[in-house]
Amino acid sequence: MKDKKKHTSDSAKKTSVLLRYKFLSGARKSALRSVWHQTRSLPGTTEEQSAHEQRRKRILDRITALQIEKVTPIWKRKKYTAAAAIAILFFSVGYFLYYRSTPTIDKHHLVSSASSRHILLPDSTRITLAPYSTLSWQQVAGKFDRKVFLQGKATFAVTRKMHQDFRVKTAHMGVRVLGTVFTVEDRENSKAQKVNVQEGKVAVDIIAASGFKSYTLIAGQQLTNAHGSAEVSSESKATTSKYIRHIKLEGSTLSQLAQQLSKVYKTEVYVAPAIRNTGALTADFEDLELEQVLKLVSRTIAINYSIEDNKVYISQKK
Repeated sequence: MKDKKKHTSDSAKKTSVLLRYKFLSGARKSALRSVWHQTRSLPGTTEEQSAHEQRRKRILDRITALQIEKVTPIWKRKKYTAAAAIAILFFSVGYFLYYRSTPTIDKHHLVSSASSRHILLPDSTRITLAPYSTLSWQQVAGKFDRKVFLQGKATFAVTRKMHQDFRVKTAHMGVRVLGTVFTVEDRENSKAQKVNVQEGKVAVDIIAASGFKSYTLIAGQQLTNAHGSAEVSSESKATTSKYIRHIKLEGSTLSQLAQQLSKVYKTEVYVAPAIRNTGALTADFEDLELEQVLKLVSRTIAINYSIEDNKVYISQKK
């Protein structure tokens, strides 16, 4: 009876092994088949038979312990493939919509060198950047938002655009205008900051310990801010009259031109000695910017010019 039970158990175990063997990969089947065939017949002696029986039992246990390869039905594979395709489709659409709706920001930086730099912004605003100053702005989706950040000093000739302010931001101030000419100075480690208005009207916000303080400046006024305490001063009426922008030349030399420029634009003008008596200029300039006058003169006489820190240098063109 005991031998019968043992035979039944071995048969069941072999059946289980055969079922597991059915699901093994081809390589594993081949390897196990080779080992099994080598141990199918037992030697004649009792001791050899016992040793071979134990060996076969170990092989049988190894087969039982092998992991059965999981076979996924075809309908499940199709189901998983379809789900993955839908997930990829949704991800791709979301990625496309996100990047189409996110504006491209192209930020520009301009850093002056030892000389001043003339800048034309996308809205046609003209800027003269003083030496060792930095101006930055950005365009969103190709559009200029009329906002710039300044570190140092610059003069702005802002193109008027209704319903959209032009804004200049510094470390200590914010300036808002529609269209005017003004100068902003806010250098790093400076004790005071300045805003000077040559034309039109500007709004200035000062950053103070107690919050923002707002001021409105008109042509001829200058605001000086030191440690959050601002003071507004006015120039004399003569300096803001229309005639100060009028330059009349009648057979004038470059030296005579320099004298008029110095008087009208309140700036120092230096002409190279070799060309001071050059020219017989006849012209009538009214209400033009300093750089506009110099550009027109340079088209008549072969000269080079530069504007540096409120000083004009005129030399012979090489």
